[in-house]
Amino acid sequence: MLLIFLSMQVLDFDFEKFCSISLSNLNVYACLVCGKYYQGRGLKSHAHTHSLEAGHHVYINLQTEKVYCLPDGYEINDPSLDDIRHVLNPRYFCSPIEFIVFISFLPIIYLCFSQGWMPTRFVFSCGTNSIEGV
Repeated sequence: MLLIFLSMQVLDFDFEKFCSISLSNLNVYACLVCGKYYQGRGLKSHAHTHSLEAGHHVYINLQTEKVYCLPDGYEINDPSLDDIRHVLNPRYFCSPIEFIVFISFLPIIYLCFSQGWMPTRFVFSCGTNSIEGV
């Protein structure tokens, strides 16, 4: 029920993960209503105070990715929050460098097949050297 107040437009996880009041980077939570960062979720924490003053009740721990309702303190487990978790910490199937290397070979592969050449082997590498005897 509280999840209808969340706004993806205000969430920007590219900022440094510091509390906007204490400037601490320990135990930082993002308010999923306004997007600001606050420290802690205990009774006298900045996040708890913000939840009471602003009426914003849904927070995500920026390290553990767990979502909590404050000031009550219970964890929210909802699959609809997976999109927010992915934006917070994107996960890729291959590294961006491997993807760039693969994309750079596509014109060569296309040229080979379009001319009827059958390459016997393609080796994709990221510039690593072969070290013998290791």
